[in-house]
Amino acid sequence: MRSILVTALAALMPIAAVAEVIKSTSVPVPTDSKASYKIVVQDVGYGKSALIVISQRIGPSGESFAIREVNCEASTFRYMGEGDTLDEAMNSVDDTAAMSSLVDGSISDYIVRAACS
Repeated sequence: MRSILVTALAALMPIAAVAEVIKSTSVPVPTDSKASYKIVVQDVGYGKSALIVISQRIGPSGESFAIREVNCEASTFRYMGEGDTLDEAMNSVDDTAAMSSLVDGSISDYIVRAACS
């Protein structure tokens, strides 16, 4: 059975690209110790300069999803979509935001480092 995050990638990416999934893994985030995080990383054909990362957070307040574009080489990222459900995150995808630098110790910092490793 495919994970919900891989299913999300299938909806975001062409079928051929889904075969290029790099990894699906748990990510420790010490700054949010009451929650657990999982990510799926998708190489969209530009190597580490353009990855799509879908993260799932499960914590005391419930479940949420975030979709980020990541440039490992420049240590930058941008949120492309967020929501309490995977559908909400996917329906809110917007690729017009500017890329931002990582803030050391932020949730995105841990997510991006895991995606780029």
